[in-house]
Amino acid sequence: MHFFIRLLLLLSISLSAFSETIKNINITGNSTISRGTILNYLPFESGDEFSEEVLNISVKALYASELFQDVFTSFSNGEFDIKVLENPTLKYIDLLGYSDGDVLSEENIPEIKKNFNMTIGQIFSEINFQKFKNVLLDLYDRNGYYNIKIDEKFEKDLSNRVGIELEIHEGEPARVSSLKISGNNFFDDEELLDSFEFGEPDFFLINFFTQKDIYNEFLFNAGIEKIQQKYIDKGFLDFQITKSNVEISENKENISINIEISEGERYLVNSINISGDKILFSKQELLDVIDIKNGALFDRAHLIKNLKKIDRKYSDIGYADVRINSNIDNNDNKVDINITIEPNQRFYVRRIAFKGNVVTQDDVLRREFLLNEGQIYSNTDIEESIKKIKRLGYFSKVEYEIIDVVSEEDQKDIFVSVEETKTGTISFGLSHSNASGSSVTAGIQQRNIFGTGNTFNGAFSNSEAVKELSFFFSDPYFNDQKQSLRYGFFSKSTDGTSLDVSSYILDEKGVTFGYSAPITKDDIFGVDLRLSSIDLQCGLLLSSAGYEQEECLSLDSKDLSLSLHLDKNTLNDFYFPTEGTLVKNNISLGLPLGDLKYVIANSTLQKNYPIDSSLTLQLSSKLDIGSGYGGDTLPFYKRFFAGGASSVRGFDFNSLGETYPNGIAKGGELAILTNASIISPLPFVKDSKNMRIGGFFDLGGISHDISTLETGNFRASTGIAFSWLTPIGPLGVYLASPLIKKSNDQTQAFSFNLGTTF
Repeated sequence: MHFFIRLLLLLSISLSAFSETIKNINITGNSTISRGTILNYLPFESGDEFSEEVLNISVKALYASELFQDVFTSFSNGEFDIKVLENPTLKYIDLLGYSDGDVLSEENIPEIKKNFNMTIGQIFSEINFQKFKNVLLDLYDRNGYYNIKIDEKFEKDLSNRVGIELEIHEGEPARVSSLKISGNNFFDDEELLDSFEFGEPDFFLINFFTQKDIYNEFLFNAGIEKIQQKYIDKGFLDFQITKSNVEISENKENISINIEISEGERYLVNSINISGDKILFSKQELLDVIDIKNGALFDRAHLIKNLKKIDRKYSDIGYADVRINSNIDNNDNKVDINITIEPNQRFYVRRIAFKGNVVTQDDVLRREFLLNEGQIYSNTDIEESIKKIKRLGYFSKVEYEIIDVVSEEDQKDIFVSVEETKTGTISFGLSHSNASGSSVTAGIQQRNIFGTGNTFNGAFSNSEAVKELSFFFSDPYFNDQKQSLRYGFFSKSTDGTSLDVSSYILDEKGVTFGYSAPITKDDIFGVDLRLSSIDLQCGLLLSSAGYEQEECLSLDSKDLSLSLHLDKNTLNDFYFPTEGTLVKNNISLGLPLGDLKYVIANSTLQKNYPIDSSLTLQLSSKLDIGSGYGGDTLPFYKRFFAGGASSVRGFDFNSLGETYPNGIAKGGELAILTNASIISPLPFVKDSKNMRIGGFFDLGGISHDISTLETGNFRASTGIAFSWLTPIGPLGVYLASPLIKKSNDQTQAFSFNLGTTF
């Protein structure tokens, strides 16, 4: 009986102890971390009942905060005592010894530090520090630095602050000594290996600058994915990479990579099926858009391109968010393509807004837009409008954004952002040109005067070759039909000897008037009338020797000409187009009411083809033909010339074709010029949006007579050209070498010109 009484007493005392109330919470040892912060981590407060479970949870919570090195707790007579030993704060953490830009850089180090709370003033955590260090090691490992070592140096002061120095010993990166692929038949080795941005070493100089042979795990995985994509896009749906071995040498400096693939069979298209609740177009209309035939080899990339055509067809009638899903059923090396179309909501344009145009008026941008507020949304019209704005040449950058209107489910806003570039100059000064020598110039040249989109040129120049005073004004939208009006007057004196064309001085004064109107969205037809009086003085070469004697002795003094021109422009940019076509056709007739009777025809063609995201192939040609009529000949000062920056580079300005006895070119009635260029932004310049570099091939010839063009009249050159859209206008520089030339040709390897691009 006494035993049971004692047992009940002990049990009562025990239960009383475990249910004791926490009267006070006492915290000691903290200096930088406030009492309130510590209390926030505790799962209890004063007045709660104490238990061993509460004690354990509290200790775990304080350690998990990573604010403390040690935590001591005790409980007695309602007093919960917590003593902490704080982690130090981070005084500094410096990374030393790394090569800036190879793996770590001044740009990415702060971000890595921030991600692991390793910035100045943060509480230092050993766990976070080890994670930070492991990330650094992993970055180097993925970039092929397998001999990486990091030495640590810690310094702790009396204020419980810690400074850390990490000395990084990168070592040499592992280099690819061998990269092989096997099992391929459809694609050759070179095309597949080009999927990798690294590879076996090239010629040592190229390899030195490109470091092509440095291994990188990210680039390796990306290359593998590109190879898979290549095959699947071409219909090899069973394609597999059966093996991809990356073997590292014992010294961790060389890597051998062997990739084995299984191409499988290429699938054929068995059928194309189109379905949907609201297709809008007939199935035949959509099948006509899809350039895929039954029985053709399946090409996924081509299928995606065709699905985009369908998407464009719907978006051009307002269905901007059409859902087009496709799935492929394959069996016996044949695929059934099932396309499901869900047009969803039809959209309208609520608002078109422009920003960034500080000088250029909104109306100048708005009149280039093919859409107005309230009209049905059209993706093609928006893209064509952006191209038209870029063609103006007023902006260095044009971008747009489509925003859904939250309050109106069927409407979208269009925001166009531009960056203005210099479109004119007010000048007075001295300059020098390779073509015309030293000159004094003064005046204003503005293609976007007062932001109106109008052109105004008023100029005075006085050089060895040309003395000119001129005024010109053009309004490209003088009425609501987008018709253009232009007029001006000029007074010009040309010294042909200084221009290397002939021995004469030509003084001409006159007026011009022109009118143009659009006949399609890309084509413009125009008429120009030009009236001038002419005073021709021939030098000794032309007059005394009998050359051009008929014209030198002529009293003809009035030139009245009518010009008709038809232009087409689909370029996607004014200065540096990457796609589109520019066509200019012009015919000028010296009218019988004047003293000069001639016909001059000019035709210029430029086409741009994007090779990839950075390379553009630009092809251009120019044909000039001139002749007299009614018994007259083409005036010699209206002949065509070639050679120099604007035609066949590598030869002196206006030096090609037949020459007079002193070697000066006569010019000709027929000129043929062609050019091919591969153009790219500068790969070694971070922001090269206003710069282009490329290689070119020029071919051209001048014939004194229309009927006597011979292959021997042609010259060719190749070289490198650089264009820069500077604050004062485009600058063109080239280095050229003649490919086809004759011994008496005058060559010019280097030249620069302000006001021209490629």
